[in-house]
Amino acid sequence: MVFTQAQKTDISEITKSVLCDVDFLKIIADKVSELVMIRIEDKMNQLLTKCDNMEKTIKNYETDNEILRNKLDDLEQYTRRNSLRIWGIKEERNENVENQVLNVCNNQLGLTLSNNDIDRCHRIGMQGNKTRPIIVKFIGYRQRAMVFSAKKKLKGTGVQIREDLTKNRATLLHCASERLGLKTTWTFDGIVIVNKDNRKVRLKNLKDLENMNLI
Repeated sequence: MVFTQAQKTDISEITKSVLCDVDFLKIIADKVSELVMIRIEDKMNQLLTKCDNMEKTIKNYETDNEILRNKLDDLEQYTRRNSLRIWGIKEERNENVENQVLNVCNNQLGLTLSNNDIDRCHRIGMQGNKTRPIIVKFIGYRQRAMVFSAKKKLKGTGVQIREDLTKNRATLLHCASERLGLKTTWTFDGIVIVNKDNRKVRLKNLKDLENMNLI
């Protein structure tokens, strides 16, 4: 469609008039602003929904991860079920660690164990000024249980026998004993147990200490 010069002039005048109309421009601006806000709110709602879904997914992953860590820790502790750690046996040059362990078991604990009852044993840690502890793996759980059950006979001798715990359980035992005291904190078959208000409580992780308001 071709406009005449007069029509072009009229259109130009009308356009100028409209563009100079403050009320009209305000209506246009308000409408544009309303449409923009609607778009922004829609995008924000979409992002919030995505964030909520991501947060739920992360929590699910954290829960699954914690379950897997606990199962792995249980498995690792199970592999240590035949082992004990002994502190306080004097360290000597060219020593026979196995015979020293048997000496404690038989002469101090009153047991009758032989070399055949021990799978392997050795000192752990870096050699220095302090006497290093000994880790003993017995041939079976029965031998290990006999030694651990008789450990109270070592009271006052300077020799201590403890369970061979995973790093996580050793940390848990340390934290619990610091807050409740050694006399009310102990382990049995790799499980950390505390006496809280005359009630025996099994601890699985540090969260259990938090729930007891101990951290």
